[in-house]
Amino acid sequence: MGETGDYSGAKYDGDFSKSLEETQKAKHKFIADSLSITKNSRVLNMACGWAAFTRYIVWEKGAESIG
Repeated sequence: MGETGDYSGAKYDGDFSKSLEETQKAKHKFIADSLSITKNSRVLNMACGWAAFTRYIVWEKGAESIG
């Protein structure tokens, strides 16, 4: 689960020397980039759990989000 409280898997890409937090952030980046989430995006994050992805897109991408 790690510091972010993220329940879903992480994105190690075969590099198991990375920390859980680094790989969860990589997963969030992959998802946000795949969905073209940018500073001007407005995102409804349904079933957000403890809002790890919501926090990522707000703090790292500058998007608006509610979960």
